[in-house]
Amino acid sequence: MNERIFLSPVAAIQDFQPKYKADLAGPAIPQSNGSYRASVRRMNYQLALPVRAVKKTTPTQRFMQTHPVGQINAVLRKYHATDKDIALFKEIIAQEGEGFLGYQAGSSTVRLFQDMIKVLVEEILQIPVKDDFIFTRIPGDSTFHYESASSFLAELGKRIPDVAWDTRPEIRQHLLSLNMNLYQSYDAPWDLTPRYYLENTTWTHANVREIIKPLFASLGVNEKTVDRIWKEALDLLPHDRGYILQFFDCSQEYAFTKQHTYMAYSGGKPHPFYRNHEILFDETATNFPQIRLVMSNESSLNPYSDLKIKRYDGMTDAERISYESSLRSLLKELTYDQRQVQKIREHLLNLWVS
Repeated sequence: MNERIFLSPVAAIQDFQPKYKADLAGPAIPQSNGSYRASVRRMNYQLALPVRAVKKTTPTQRFMQTHPVGQINAVLRKYHATDKDIALFKEIIAQEGEGFLGYQAGSSTVRLFQDMIKVLVEEILQIPVKDDFIFTRIPGDSTFHYESASSFLAELGKRIPDVAWDTRPEIRQHLLSLNMNLYQSYDAPWDLTPRYYLENTTWTHANVREIIKPLFASLGVNEKTVDRIWKEALDLLPHDRGYILQFFDCSQEYAFTKQHTYMAYSGGKPHPFYRNHEILFDETATNFPQIRLVMSNESSLNPYSDLKIKRYDGMTDAERISYESSLRSLLKELTYDQRQVQKIREHLLNLWVS
């Protein structure tokens, strides 16, 4: 992450003329047949997974069959993994199934950034968001306009020299890096997903409090108020562990993944051997490339897309419910510019359900 990847939607909506008209009582939600229906604000919209043959083993299970489990556990213990952590990892691995795509992890501070965006969308903009979805960037920014991974690579890829792409801000802002199994690159600490969870950190650091301020400003909330709310909200979270995100593609035959991702080396450069995502269908694979998911308002930042994102943390259910309830209360107490609220709401709905 870096200071450029999360941007305010203000510039994108200055001259916006909505094609979609929605009542503030609740937007229309796309159905599986493409029609729309009115929905209450907190409706839990779930996408059905496609019916395909059940895989006998998952990517992480196959990886563990051909890599020394003792060495993997030794690495996890080096990062102070407890028995509770190991049990959580086993639980996560057990969920790899139909449509499973990959993993990403980060810190509790970034988690707050993600949660604030979701609460603003749900509670202030009055747009329902399915439970299994996380905003990894601020939606609505015209920067995130690529219709596919191929269009992203065609425009930006030719300009980048043969070095690690993830070190370049102009590339990194558009991508989310995923490992295809939980213990992938266990011998390379900069790529190991559980490390970021265990150490409550991120690969690149960014001041996400400053990054989210333009979004609040676009809704009429000043910086001092954001500083106060941020501190109060951060105190609601434990900070001994981060989070792990688990990604799924709910489309038929990984159609979403084929369009909006590319297979990569560590560092982000496109991998030449998996141009057609063949490894997603290889049930014998035990070694894996990485995946880069291209950020796009209409796909990876769209809560009504075929992308499903589950999050795991070290909190108890009671702690999680208390945190989420308190965060919603904090943000709902603020005063917002209702004209801007309506404008941004219509802009996002136009991107997501038109």
